[in-house]
This record gives sequence, structure tokens and C-alpha cells, in this order.
Amino acid sequence: MKIFKGVLKVFGFLAKIALVIAAVNFVFSFIEERIHKKVPEGGRYFAWKHGRIFYHKRGYGDPVIILHGFEPSQSGKDFVSLSQHLSSNHTVYSIDLLGFGLSDKPWITYTNYLYVLLIQDFIKEITGKVTDIIACGGSGLCALQAYKDDPSMIGKIVLVDPCYNERFHLSKFFALKLKTLIDLPVIGTFIYNLYSLTGKAPFDKEGRHVFTSLLGGYLTTDLTPHADLVSSSTAVFKKSPEETFTFGDVKSSLI
Repeated sequence: MKIFKGVLKVFGFLAKIALVIAAVNFVFSFIEERIHKKVPEGGRYFAWKHGRIFYHKRGYGDPVIILHGFEPSQSGKDFVSLSQHLSSNHTVYSIDLLGFGLSDKPWITYTNYLYVLLIQDFIKEITGKVTDIIACGGSGLCALQAYKDDPSMIGKIVLVDPCYNERFHLSKFFALKLKTLIDLPVIGTFIYNLYSLTGKAPFDKEGRHVFTSLLGGYLTTDLTPHADLVSSSTAVFKKSPEETFTFGDVKSSLI
């Protein structure tokens, strides 16, 4: 009887924990729906084979694609001012990469090559002509690889704040175990929701799969293997009077 009561207490305690986790996840899901419910004016979707890709099109002229970095909170909206600046003489496409922003977030392992394919398919099916690219952070690696695979599709590439080192320095074994844990439907969602409270990730439980892909090393931000393509690095565009972006230019200056 004592053993039975002890088991009941354990189950009762676990049930209370489960209710707390469920309640927290519900609150975060409610916030997510509020944030992602409305599509910004002028927004469009590209029906890609791996999921819908949200993008915003502005201006007229030679096409330019703007790609954000791999931080979980980043998306095309981070480059509205740059997009507006370039739209006076370019057709500018600000993209939310798969797994980010308002694009679909399938439960898959995200890799650099996945985004290389996205860039290539977007140019073929949406811009329809040779396209220049402005790539921030880790997405620069994907832009460079897309250029290597097919130089005829891409005109100029400008790297914004290119990354030459990895963000995570965990052992491969520990990183993969942590990735598996965070990818779990309930407890993983809870862990990611707590992490999002730090401000380093959005309130978006499905967005955690990009984060775990980075964590596990499947998605890399290190441009070192392509450093030979970058001919120069100079500050050419000011984000604000106090800040500058660092650009690496592959072919020639775009701005």
C-alpha cells in the first residue's frame, strides 16, 4: 500500500509538471498566432517544393535579392530600409528563408545546401533573370555556393557582416544530444520557449528546428572555405549614423 501511494504521489507530481509545461506552451502559442497572423502589405508567397517562402517585392529595375542571416529572430523585415533605398533603381526581393519569419517552418534538418537550392529556384522561378544578391551573415555562404554551382544565374554578391567562425563551440556529441532534446514535440517546445525569453530567439516553436540545425552543425555560418572568392572588405553602406555594415565584394561594388 505504501509503495502504491508513493507511485501515486510521483505520478501526481509529474502530472502537475506536465500541466505547467502545457500551460506555458499554450501561452507562447497564443503569442505566436498574434505575431504571425497578419501578412504585411505587399507580401507574397513563393510556393517552393519544401514549403511556402514569404517575400516582399519593391521597386523597378535589375533584380536584387536580400537574404537575412541565420539568427532565429532574423527575417526579411530587418532590411526594410535597405530595400527601400535600393528600390529606386532595382527590383528588390526581401526573402524570409525557409524556417524563418513568415515562411513555412517544416520539421526537417536545415542545411546550407537547402538554402543554395532555394536561392537557385527563386531566381529561376521568380526573378527570371541574372540577379544580384545581398547576403547577411551565414546566408552569404549559401549565396557564394549558389554562385559557384551556376555563375550564370548571379551577377554581383555583397556580403553583409560575413561570418568567419562558428557560433557554437559545443562538442559534437553534446550538441547532437541537445538538438534531439529541443526537437522533441512537448518538452523540446518548452525548453525553446524558455530560451526565447532571453530575447535571442522569437516566440515561434517551429523556428527552433533552424536553431537546432545550427546547434548540431548541419547548418554552418563559416565562410572560411569560400574566403578566396572575397576580393575586398569595406564599409560602404550605413545602417544608421552610428553603425556600418561590413561588405565583402565578390565581383564588383553593388551600391
